[in-house]
Amino acid sequence: MPSAKAKNIDDSNMDRLRLFVRKTEELSKRRMFSQGLPRVHARIKFNPKTGITAETEFPDEEDFRSALMDLRVFYMQNEPIHFYRVCDILNQILCDAKLVERLKPVKDKLTGRLKRVRDQYGDSLGKYPMGVDFKRKGKDEGLTGKQLIDLYFYGKYFHVKNEKKRRELEEWESSTAQAIHKGVLITAMNNIALSIFQLQDIVSEVLKLVAV
Repeated sequence: MPSAKAKNIDDSNMDRLRLFVRKTEELSKRRMFSQGLPRVHARIKFNPKTGITAETEFPDEEDFRSALMDLRVFYMQNEPIHFYRVCDILNQILCDAKLVERLKPVKDKLTGRLKRVRDQYGDSLGKYPMGVDFKRKGKDEGLTGKQLIDLYFYGKYFHVKNEKKRRELEEWESSTAQAIHKGVLITAMNNIALSIFQLQDIVSEVLKLVAV
């Protein structure tokens, strides 16, 4: 049972934190993430007759879709456990006057970790996933992590597809080699998932601190 002090925290926010942990655990069990963050495996072969060939292995398409749809609950702003919303709840708890004595020994450390994870998540959305600006056809710049994830959400996997996003996604995929656009997508997903898993560690620690 929650302690008297924990009860002073908005129950709906506590429920959101617990839901965040459950959903993160579900994400970690997805085949794409069950062995850690996925990698793009590439092999280069040389044949005296055909020359050099490259073989690239990617996670299964269904694994892509399942993992990306699981990321939605952390990524979409209208979701109750949206990443930044969970960060805000944690900040409220860490600044709760009723918990000041209990949290005092760890507050500065947790606050610093939370800020680093939040900044890391922002970078994963706002920067080029592989640190490279892969130009799109007819565009002056490439896709940030957020732009790329949005294209796959709304142009391919979301239940109501956006025709404009679908065309943009097709143009992006046709203008880059498969190894590039798949690799960039995996990197974008990895960057976001890494921040989510690190935030889960903080959430779990805070839940223990405010419970009996």
